[in-house]
Amino acid sequence: MKNESYDEYENNTLQAIATRQLQREGRQLFAGQTISYIITDYYSRNPENSVLAYELATSRTRYDVTRYLELLAYAASTVLELFGYSKEHLQKVVLEDLHQITVDRFNA
Repeated sequence: MKNESYDEYENNTLQAIATRQLQREGRQLFAGQTISYIITDYYSRNPENSVLAYELATSRTRYDVTRYLELLAYAASTVLELFGYSKEHLQKVVLEDLHQITVDRFNA
């Protein structure tokens, strides 16, 4: 991070949003500190709803399953692309399976 106060840090990266959340809660932060967070609604129109600082999470915190599966597909594709599995293909397979599992769960 630049040598600015966290209030002046206007980027809406997930890390910056989580940092602002912690600061609003009165947490002491320092340059170079690792900020952990949970992606809650990555595609939210309001960036503040896209992430929650891990320290602020409760047992009721919901995470963005779709975004985590997209990230998993991307990570897997870095290894599996050599064998013909693109990120797009892996995302399609994983997200279709998620939808099917969700539908099957409600039909049981």
